Amino acid sequence: MDSIIGSIIFEIIGAFIKWVYFLTVNFFRRKKTPSFYELWMGRKEEEHANLLMQGVSNILLGAFFVIGLIVLLNKIW
Repeated sequence: MDSIIGSIIFEIIGAFIKWVYFLTVNFFRRKKTPSFYELWMGRKEEEHANLLMQGVSNILLGAFFVIGLIVLLNKIW
């Protein structure tokens, strides 16, 4: 149960990081930014394999961010 909760938290953090990145880049390019929900859950018309890879990339991005934040905070203190 803990691994499921952890993966959901990492996935939300990863999707948030992607959303902030796309928000910033698309602001300067003057393009439409995908919604947070699209980056988190994927588009409805995408294939199942693409949705699975998007979820895994969100989890990995969230995990790398949290680990990097912990390492950075340990070096500061």
